[in-house]
Amino acid sequence: MRRLTESPRTLRHTGLAAGAPLVVLVALAGWLIGCTDSGSPDPADLTRRFEVPYGEPPVPGETCPCILSLPDGYSPLRAWPLLVALHGFAGDGASFHAFWQEAAKRNGCLLLTPQGEELADGGPGWSWGPGAENVILRAIDGARERAHVDGDRVYLLGFSQGGSVTYRLAFAHHDTFRGIAPLAAYFDPEWLPVGEEALPLANLRVYIGHGTLDRYLDRARAAADTLSARGCEVHLEEYEGLGHRLPAPIEPELRRIVDFLGS
Repeated sequence: MRRLTESPRTLRHTGLAAGAPLVVLVALAGWLIGCTDSGSPDPADLTRRFEVPYGEPPVPGETCPCILSLPDGYSPLRAWPLLVALHGFAGDGASFHAFWQEAAKRNGCLLLTPQGEELADGGPGWSWGPGAENVILRAIDGARERAHVDGDRVYLLGFSQGGSVTYRLAFAHHDTFRGIAPLAAYFDPEWLPVGEEALPLANLRVYIGHGTLDRYLDRARAAADTLSARGCEVHLEEYEGLGHRLPAPIEPELRRIVDFLGS
């Protein structure tokens, strides 16, 4: 287990939208599949913005923005790994996308950042509510419609509240994700599948990052032990002397996370 001693740097986050007349039929067709594009992107543009409904059943107007970026050299002739990154409480999809973009590009990954469906209490950011599962799964479907995704290499990661959603979603849909990285996240063993449903968890790669001064460190250690016992390949990274944050400089740690998930 490696312990890092870099000085702390807090994660920060910070919005999106669109529409047009004569595109009503196209937008309506998009709703039938659960996604609507926010425009017709230039083929040379490596960023795709779209929206997904969060309700069940979908309700027009109740949507969450998503950003999908393609790596340099992207070609639809081959399948590419997909990194899905979930922001923390009071964060947003756009700034969290910028946070991970360099590490995703370096590893030749598509990067997808959906945005939480609820306004965070007392702040300008967003949080993950009861529609989180719908948003994330529909966002992944939307990414598959817009790029050639390798279904065997879909990775899910999240910070803080997004990390807890990462645990829960991966346990409920372990056939969707090859690896996960919950960072500074709360873990509850009650979320784990039981019986035959638990068996496929052994194929999951798990990178857990947590500051030694952050509350719930004991939960992170329990997650590492529990998932290792379930047969998962687990790496626990404890950030020595840090609270609820990731170490600075941040880029080396982000690269380690993506390297581990994809190795």
